[in-house]
Amino acid sequence: MFKKLLILVLLLPVLLTGAELRHLYTDAEAYPLMKSTVLALDNAGKPLSGLTASNFELSFGGQAVDSLSVRSFEETGQAFSLMLCIDVSNSMKGEPLSSVKKALRDLVEAKRSNDEYALAVYAGTWVMLTDFTPEKELLHSRINELAVRSGSTAMYYSAYKSLEQIKRTARNPFRALILFGDGKDENQTDAYTEKDVISYSREQQIPIFTVGYTAVDKQYLQALEHLAGVCGGTYGMAANSGELSAVFAGISAQFVQSSVLSYLPIGLAGDGALHKLSLILNSSSGNSTTSAELKIPSGRPAHQGVNVKLNSARKYWKYAILILFAGLVVLGIWLKIVYWPRKKAQASPPPPPIKPDLVAVKPKAPAPIAPERERTMILTPGTKPSVQQTAAGLRMEILIGPDAGKVFNINAGGASIGRASDNQIVLTDDTVSGHHAKIYFANGQFIVEEVRATNGIFINGIKTSRAALSGNTTFKFGASEGAFTPY
Repeated sequence: MFKKLLILVLLLPVLLTGAELRHLYTDAEAYPLMKSTVLALDNAGKPLSGLTASNFELSFGGQAVDSLSVRSFEETGQAFSLMLCIDVSNSMKGEPLSSVKKALRDLVEAKRSNDEYALAVYAGTWVMLTDFTPEKELLHSRINELAVRSGSTAMYYSAYKSLEQIKRTARNPFRALILFGDGKDENQTDAYTEKDVISYSREQQIPIFTVGYTAVDKQYLQALEHLAGVCGGTYGMAANSGELSAVFAGISAQFVQSSVLSYLPIGLAGDGALHKLSLILNSSSGNSTTSAELKIPSGRPAHQGVNVKLNSARKYWKYAILILFAGLVVLGIWLKIVYWPRKKAQASPPPPPIKPDLVAVKPKAPAPIAPERERTMILTPGTKPSVQQTAAGLRMEILIGPDAGKVFNINAGGASIGRASDNQIVLTDDTVSGHHAKIYFANGQFIVEEVRATNGIFINGIKTSRAALSGNTTFKFGASEGAFTPY
């Protein structure tokens, strides 16, 4: 008994720590730029905050990724669409339904202004009360109208119909379903099963969050827990009616505090096929992994990132070192063949020198200076030749990123670059900072300089804060890549 207690005490710190990572949604419309929304939770089910790119390891289609950045969903300013599907069968009659209505009113009252909610109920069938709307007053009025309905509980049928409605009418890319009930499915038609709901949820990337509450038959709640676990969401159980508001509010907080990962898969062209996204979370609360099968658009070029360029450079350096070593070996053999006989000859005593007659030799006149030599500049010590750039302007072409295909002409007055509308060159790439960089003309050449670039600037594949633009030059601002060309 003592040994068992000792083992339990030793394992307690391990049991009390841990983290969980869930994939909610990935937007690949702007491929090769991808944005994945993930939910990182501690062992108490609370969202982890303050996560950065250093907390994640990603691969997509077996390839590494480039330009990884991480922001909370709230920081992105995006909105979400949330469907509330509520059990109003006879098991919810009386106090349970009153508590559910209060919990829903609290949830709506705390809603952000740009988020939209929809409300549906189910008993013997599924009924849509209001489609997606940001209007709190409309949602409150529909919640107040909730009443118990007759018929068996068609839980899976209603979950499937809710997912279909989300696909048809939700206006935001990030969409989710909250399914509330006691876990019983008493649909007599078997129109839709748990397998159908799971398949459709994964196909459409609509995570399902579940809330369970019942005064009896608690074993049925396992169905709700399993459904959330395999559909990317979380499960919350209210031990009593007073806990319902806290459970709903906790799920809403998970949406807002989820993490949005922006990244570029390296060397994988868009082919319209499914590829595996693998994610690893490393945090102080513990480590966790998750994955998803995602389809990417076809006909999109592959991104060749900084990592690929560095690897190629390393490979070429290896070859260069091998060639140099081989050259030195060949040179050593050649020197041995050529100079060894000369050494032998030098070993024998040289013949006595012959004294030449002293003959006056008239010095030769210096050769005439060629016309092109006459233009050579003679510098005093400490001076340097001035270098003039004759280009009248600079052409900036975006080749990779949301603004691919755009061309900007920059004159000697220069230009500021960033997402903010007060820039001369405005980029829509959200990995580019509001005021990312500036270009100006000084001492006969164009200069690019970092302003407040979170992801830095790269010129010819090298991260820098300032660089002169001479000749054709490549650049990388955030996830946007292209070239500068003088004209």
